[in-house]
Amino acid sequence: MNTFSEEFNLLLRARYPVIYISTVEEERAEEAISEASEGRTVYLWDFVTGYDLQGTDAGTGQRNPLQALEYVEKTDDRAPAVFVLRDFHRFLNDISVARKLRNLGRKLRSKAKTIVILAPMLE
Repeated sequence: MNTFSEEFNLLLRARYPVIYISTVEEERAEEAISEASEGRTVYLWDFVTGYDLQGTDAGTGQRNPLQALEYVEKTDDRAPAVFVLRDFHRFLNDISVARKLRNLGRKLRSKAKTIVILAPMLE
């Protein structure tokens, strides 16, 4: 039986553009994602604080889920990355966010970038 780390790493290597993880254990999931991401930069985003970054990009996407997706697009395509979007399921009913995510999903299939939607429930 595969561990979460093995399965998650397999999805990353297969270049799944968007992964939805339903869990109430957010911190534990983020730890497991970081461990399984092997050599990829892990970016954490939430609605209140934006991306947890240093320097001029700190807070990018704060209170703006569309801007959070635009940041994924803007990062260097040559640098493998995982973008963990906390509670992002709440914004999937917004047509502009949903369309941006679908468009981005198509683009990411050929890049080493993956979006992870981390939510307490499946919607």
